[in-house]
Order: sequence, then C-alpha cells, then structure tokens
Amino acid sequence: MGRRQSSEVPPVRCCTRSVFDIALDGSKAISTDQRLEAIDQSTEIINRAIGKLEARSETWQLLSPATIVSPEKDDVTGLMPAFLWEPVEGAIGYEFVIAEDIGGGDPFTTIDYSATTSTNSHLARESLKYGTRYNWRVRAFNRDARGPWNSVSFDTAPAAERVNRLGSPAGAAAEIQVPHITAEDRKSVFMIYGGPDEEFASRLNQAIRDHGIETFFFPKQAIPGQKLHRLMSEELNRHDRAILVCSRNSLERAGVLNEIEEALAREAREGGNAILIPVTIDDYVFTDWNPKYPDMGRAIRERVVANFRGATAPGQLFDAQVKLVVEGIKTPG
Repeated sequence: MGRRQSSEVPPVRCCTRSVFDIALDGSKAISTDQRLEAIDQSTEIINRAIGKLEARSETWQLLSPATIVSPEKDDVTGLMPAFLWEPVEGAIGYEFVIAEDIGGGDPFTTIDYSATTSTNSHLARESLKYGTRYNWRVRAFNRDARGPWNSVSFDTAPAAERVNRLGSPAGAAAEIQVPHITAEDRKSVFMIYGGPDEEFASRLNQAIRDHGIETFFFPKQAIPGQKLHRLMSEELNRHDRAILVCSRNSLERAGVLNEIEEALAREAREGGNAILIPVTIDDYVFTDWNPKYPDMGRAIRERVVANFRGATAPGQLFDAQVKLVVEGIKTPG
C-alpha cells in the first residue's frame, strides 16, 4: 500500500500514542488518512522486525558445529592437554566445557571446567585427574546466536600407564612407532620451551644445528593445518633426545608440562633411557618449581642440568655450554 499524505493531513506523530494504536483506533477522532498513514508506518516497522529475525536465522545457519581436532575421541592424553578445534565461519568466540565422565545420562550434568575464548584452541588452567575419562565440548557464538555443541570423550593417564594403554590392542591404532636408534646415531633433538623463552630457544636451536644435529623447533618446522597434539607427540617421539628449557617462564606453561610428561612416558617405554636433557637460564627449577606431581620434579632435578645462567646470548660462556649440550646429545642415555 502506498503512502497517503496531503497538505491537509499532517503526518502521524507518535510521541504520545503508538502508530499501532492509531491504526487500530476505530473512533471518529482519527481521520481515514491518518489511520492509513499509521497502517503504512506499522507495516514498515513490522517488515523491519521480520528482516532482523531473518538475518538472525541466517546467522544461526552460518554457525556450524566446531570440528574437533584434539583430543579426538578416545585419545589418551596428559594431565594438561591442549584442546584444539577448527575455526567456525561467522564466529567471534567459543564456549568450552570439560566434565568428568560419571556415567548415566547427560555427560555434562556436572561441569569441572569451562571457559570462553576468542581463538580456536585452549589450554586448561587446572590439571586433570590421573586415569580418568573426561568429556569435552565446544560451540561457536557471535553477537546474535550460538551454534550447536560438538563433544567427544578422552582419557588421562600417568606416564607409565599411558605406555601400557597405547601398547594394548584397544590403543594399538594410536601407538607411535619409534625405530630403534643406537647410541652412535643420536643426532636429532626436539626443543621444549615456553613462548616467553623463544628467543633463547632459537639461539640454542641454531647453535645445536651448527654442530650438524637435526632439530625440531616449532616456529621453523611446524606446518599450518597439522593437528597440534598429534604433531608434538609424533615429533617428540621421532627425535632422539629432547632439550628442555627449565626456566620459570617455561615450566609454568601447560604445553611444556605436557611435553615433559610425553618424554617421561617415552623414557619408561624405552627401558629408562634418558631422553630429556634439561638446560636452565635461572634458578627456578632448583628453588621454586613444585609441580603438582612431585615425581615430575624429581625426574628433572635428578639429572645434570646445563647452566646457561648469565650466558643466554652467543659468547664464550654460551659456546662452552652448547658444546656440553651437544656432547650430552651424542652420549648414550
């Protein structure tokens, strides 16, 4: 219906009465032209509201389920796993939930941990329990809607138990095959460090490579699109030794603790071979580091720790420590 407006009929004012009231007013106090004008305005308001609802409906359709990357269904992880999923188009953030599997109906009746993040990954701030089955789920959201949940179950286990489970028929598909390497062939290294120590780790990585030793250094070798949990586990197990930066900045990172646990699991699997070579740039590992599980702390402190305190940049002291580290890489564990 077109608008009706003439010089004799003023446009409808809505300061005291809504256009809907005027459109529905059957009294003679409202002229026909005023009533028709109110109907036109009411129709326009309704159409705008319908448009907004349709836009929200389209937005909901855009928020598809988040595809889970890691941990996947029935994975066996450490106590502080990294959770990763593929980005969802149209999302501005994600809701994330972990719940211990207590059996029965809804697996998320009791929530152990929840968070909201703007990225497609999350590291839990609290350690999970040993030998426990958990459910985790994630969904995308934006300003108008929330997408559907996607969820899977996974298990945690201590280092030795993880080895046994990966070696069992149920976990055989997840087992990482590591070729036998003799002591004379120990010429590759996996670098374990926290993000704040990347500058030092990069220098140490390059110095080790300068001695003809292959390394895996995440910023250099990681390929975009690889599944993070699987990549780190496979590379740590593929290389002969692992250099662990034992600073406050590194030992307080959940990802570093996961990789320490993975390395200790490999040591148990290989009959006690020393895979980890600790290096330090401060006193934290000796004075203040108290991991939740004391065995982890003892497993590191019982080794000779290369001392880079005051020698984090290339120079005589740095070079001397690098030579000792290289000697350690090539020495049987």
